[in-house]
Amino acid sequence: MNACRRVFQTGGLVASAFVLLASAQHSRAEGQQGGQPHTGVTWRVANNGVDSPNCGSRRRPCRTITQGIENAAPGDLVLVGPGLYGDINGSCEFPQTAQDNEEFGFLTCADIPNTNANGARICLNKAITVASVEGAESTIIDACGSGFAVVIFGSNSRFGLPHRGFTLLNSTGGALAISTQSNVTVAGNIADPASGMGFQLEFGGNHRLIGNLARNAFRGFTAVNVN
Repeated sequence: MNACRRVFQTGGLVASAFVLLASAQHSRAEGQQGGQPHTGVTWRVANNGVDSPNCGSRRRPCRTITQGIENAAPGDLVLVGPGLYGDINGSCEFPQTAQDNEEFGFLTCADIPNTNANGARICLNKAITVASVEGAESTIIDACGSGFAVVIFGSNSRFGLPHRGFTLLNSTGGALAISTQSNVTVAGNIADPASGMGFQLEFGGNHRLIGNLARNAFRGFTAVNVN
């Protein structure tokens, strides 16, 4: 494993700059906003949005991050407003179908072999960027009722940007898992699981974890089968 890891502990909060083969270069498109690296369309998600195959504009945002990912194409940006996502009704029951504006990540993972329907609230399976408008403290994904808040299956994707990430709450397996071949960047996120791991690298290489925090996790950062 070719990796450089720095970990320090402060008041039960684990912070890590975890860089795997960090020489990968990322393009910055003309017309990018606020330093957000993307090459295509910006799809917006907000707590007052309504999901549809055509949502995502500033005037008509989507309600769920899942729908934003579903609508996006490689190179696009899904930009998420502040508020609560995931288990929004406090039931801690993972929905068997998309309902009540809850995140149901299996919709976007349906074409991926061996994916567990109860696996994740958010499934990132495309080469896109998902980032928040106001940062992790203001943008919460509650995984209650599922093993992971986020699982990333898409190479060349980004979840979070510096100061534009998410807080990932109440997962039971791990807050976020990378399970894809290469070139995933995870930045600016806070993992706060109910049990289990914080950030897990399960497969591939050329992944970068930058400026993420893990608290209340059995292990903050783990890597298995990573080149």
